[in-house]
Amino acid sequence: MKNRVIFYMVCTCISLSSCLDKNNLNLSDRDKEEELDLSFDFGMISEKKLEITTRSNSGSAIPDVPFYVYLENPYTEEGDRRTDIFPLYSGKTAESGTIKATLAVPNTATTLYVYTPVSSFEMIQTCEIQNNMNITFTTTGVNAKSAKARAGREGVFTGRRNAKVIEASTNLYSFYNFQLTDGASGGIINDGKSNDKEVIEAGNTLTSKEITLASNYFPERVTVEDEKYFGENYCTDLEITPPANTEGTFQGAHVWVTLIGDGGFSINNNNVANALCYYPYTGNLTADDAQTIHKTIIYPNTNTKRLTNSASATIGSKIQLLYWDEKSNQYVDTFPEGVKIGWVMISNGIIGNYSNYKMIGNYRFSTSILNSKIGNFPGNYTNGITRWCEEAQMNIVGMENRQHNDENENNDKDYNDILFKVTSDPIMKPKDEIPVAPEEYVSSISGTLAFEDNWPQKGDYDFNDFVTGYSYSLIKGNNDKDVKAIRLTFIPRALGASYNSGFGIQLPIETNNIENVTGGNIEKDETKATIIIYEDTRKDAFGGHGGFINTQKGNAEIAGTKQNVYITLKSNIGLNSFKDFNPFIYVVNRNHEIHLTDKAPTSKMDISLFGREEDDDCSMPEKGYYYRMDNDYPWALDIPSSNNSLNNLWRYPIEGKGVSEAYPDYLNWTSASGHHINWLDKQNSAYIY
Repeated sequence: MKNRVIFYMVCTCISLSSCLDKNNLNLSDRDKEEELDLSFDFGMISEKKLEITTRSNSGSAIPDVPFYVYLENPYTEEGDRRTDIFPLYSGKTAESGTIKATLAVPNTATTLYVYTPVSSFEMIQTCEIQNNMNITFTTTGVNAKSAKARAGREGVFTGRRNAKVIEASTNLYSFYNFQLTDGASGGIINDGKSNDKEVIEAGNTLTSKEITLASNYFPERVTVEDEKYFGENYCTDLEITPPANTEGTFQGAHVWVTLIGDGGFSINNNNVANALCYYPYTGNLTADDAQTIHKTIIYPNTNTKRLTNSASATIGSKIQLLYWDEKSNQYVDTFPEGVKIGWVMISNGIIGNYSNYKMIGNYRFSTSILNSKIGNFPGNYTNGITRWCEEAQMNIVGMENRQHNDENENNDKDYNDILFKVTSDPIMKPKDEIPVAPEEYVSSISGTLAFEDNWPQKGDYDFNDFVTGYSYSLIKGNNDKDVKAIRLTFIPRALGASYNSGFGIQLPIETNNIENVTGGNIEKDETKATIIIYEDTRKDAFGGHGGFINTQKGNAEIAGTKQNVYITLKSNIGLNSFKDFNPFIYVVNRNHEIHLTDKAPTSKMDISLFGREEDDDCSMPEKGYYYRMDNDYPWALDIPSSNNSLNNLWRYPIEGKGVSEAYPDYLNWTSASGHHINWLDKQNSAYIY
């Protein structure tokens, strides 16, 4: 190992040394002699504390509100939810209405985006990244300017109303008036008639608990996976049926709808305005009925960004549905036995004003057969799902605004583009049950692992001997503090090595607490869970291709073999950080491991290889220092993605070009005074792959 020159401030004295000294170490190959801080581990991820607080307008805590924390805005400018980035953290508020989280944050990140799908809150807030951060979400007010709420019972419309045609070609009607109040907002308003006030309830009929339940029943980006629930064999349209204990003649049912909100589709988009309608029917429908069935508007606009305080179609706005009686050509308050109620949204239905709707191509029905001739991508699929919530004694209905078989629409099939609750007297439930996807709140981090395989010699220091993208995810258990499973994803990117190598990872979990591992081989004789991902990186990660792989410009790109690893635990554990994850490669033999700086090797490591005089390694296992050179450089790097995406990974050096040639600020970053430098910003494009 090279001798180091130790400089003293008073006089010049040369001393020979072969190992690191924590208190007195200087570099001989830097322009400026400076003492190193050996607490610096070359990590590019820091732990930050975040506290999220939820409060109602009255100041009370709101539990069970889901939140997701991102490094970039999770929505596009068009208002679509992005699928290319992952949340750093996700969880729900406790009974205290708070979340206290520890986040693993890339050192290069500057801003957090905190998002909730619960529509009663401002959906996205940002904050500057600091060691300790606090954000408060307060519920937005609900409008109560329509009729007075009636205590003790549901309000019932007792009058009659003639139908008002809104769009004759599609048989679209309304039983109340509405208008656009200005160029960018508006909603339902009363026309001053008494029977309007009987139809439209006060806007204070929705609780915070109901809002969070709806969001949990139809969570953002959680797809109804089983296609059988989309087709004609399943139908969750409500049917008017007498309760089991009904005595005498059944008189029918009264039905109310309360707006919960949209699923965030329009968070950053003031132009999209979906409309919600319903239609009563009996028997079995045909595709042609989509045009002719009697449809009545409930809310002409469900876009929460375009609703004003002067409009009554705000969150919590409750409207009684009326049955269209074809015999009397009137609306009446009671739905008779045997009638079914379906739902239709007009996707982005408002053009210019509330009397101008797009035609049937933008209609999305809950009855699957009605969608079979809709638009350019027909298909017999439902766009509306009803789920019964026993806890709140209500039906929760979610509508999907995209067509199922249009791949260009990026249909997430999460059915929360409009959310509303349905109550009735007597209580009705959907005949078919579509199960709620289990809550899987996930925290994750993504990035690049890059290894130099010549340890304990420096080698060419190009960090491309094995390069892989990674994503680590924690699957939470009973609460935000417990982890029940871990998901690991690896995408090999380069193999610029002639040595045979393997790749694995050691986790901060006891091996005896591992229930099952898929996608990797666990080493049973290790105390900490050690999983081998690729036993042979050339064979298993790159299909046996020879030579340098993806490290020389001009050569054909070779795709690595993606590996998904899923680890379930016997007992949930408290694990809120990724800093203790310990990936490594082993070269030639299993006992020749190379880890990130100061990460301890497994029990299989040949510890006699550490700190030998003839090598560049200067590890001190007894002091917890591992894989450091005499100039304090590492042999492995963990470079997190700046936006927590597998599509935004580090560009590693090409073959034979050292990392300091590809990234000129690298040496400044490794110096004691330069640890704050973002060395990734300055690149020599000719030397990076």
